[in-house]
Amino acid sequence: MKRVTLSVLFAAAAAAAATLAGAASAQDAPPASSYLTIHTAPAEPAWSGDHTGDPGMAASPRIESAFNALEAKDFARAEEVFAKAVKRNPRDPAVNFYLGATRMDLGKWEDAKKHLEIAARKMPRHPDPKSRLGVTYAKLGDTTAAHGQRAALLKLADVCNGKCRLAPFIANGIEMIDEALAPPPGQG
Repeated sequence: MKRVTLSVLFAAAAAAAATLAGAASAQDAPPASSYLTIHTAPAEPAWSGDHTGDPGMAASPRIESAFNALEAKDFARAEEVFAKAVKRNPRDPAVNFYLGATRMDLGKWEDAKKHLEIAARKMPRHPDPKSRLGVTYAKLGDTTAAHGQRAALLKLADVCNGKCRLAPFIANGIEMIDEALAPPPGQG
């Protein structure tokens, strides 16, 4: 699997959302956790890039320390920093997304769900919160909700028609949910 920074993902999502809304601008954002592994995107360092372009991710030593912790796979430390950021700005979709994705890496599925639901609700045209939320629902055994997130991604795919910058990320999100919904090997 190849990895890609979330700055690429959020820039692509913003561009696709702008296209869907008839606008034409995009905004970069920082990377998050290992649940942001992309199968089809070009390889680049997973934690590279400027973390200041994302709403709620103003340059600060604390936020930078969260991304450094993620790079070191110190998810507990990253969770601590993102949790404090959510307390300061509980409605920020990006901070909630990063906290949710980090909690996925820690196996804290119920906690991840709360934050990913906020991110998905506040970023309805962005595939990443939907895909991570779908995986989380699957891990919690809520297959109906997981299929709902998959259906939402399929709607984005229909609008994109394989031609927008988000196409590989939408496809990857569908694949992630499908993998999470699949029975364990030997049980299918």
